[in-house]
Amino acid sequence: MLSRLLSLYLAAALLLAPSLAWSAPPTTATRLQESGTVILPSAARTTTQTTGWFTSGSGVIIVADVTAITATPVLTITIEVYDQAQDAAILFQTLTSTLAAVAITRYGFWGSGTTTANAALTEFKAHPLPGFWRLVLTANDADSATYSVVGYAVPQ
Repeated sequence: MLSRLLSLYLAAALLLAPSLAWSAPPTTATRLQESGTVILPSAARTTTQTTGWFTSGSGVIIVADVTAITATPVLTITIEVYDQAQDAAILFQTLTSTLAAVAITRYGFWGSGTTTANAALTEFKAHPLPGFWRLVLTANDADSATYSVVGYAVPQ
């Protein structure tokens, strides 16, 4: 009888105080693989793209491969993280290296290191991406860019 009352009490507490229950991100998160995970497949795009949710553990390398452009497209990449308290995506960081030409651009995020030690990267941040994150690639004009984005988990 006591266990039944305890179960009812806990169920009522979770219904009355939903903040005690863990709230999942809006979509299922994909865990990045060391061998690479396609975030956005190669395609010509003229509009802002928001990816699905990802999780990456200790660190990640994001590779954007622009293979063709029309006129002068400029893409700004921002990283949004899932804020459980607000149950919403919030801005985490705007990357300083934009995509504006045919090139491969590499971004690295993990807990230690320097830009010098990671010379193969275009941009390096000495912190991992928290919990659930996604990319927003903002098209700053209507010019076309053909690109793909792949993410690689950095082993611990």
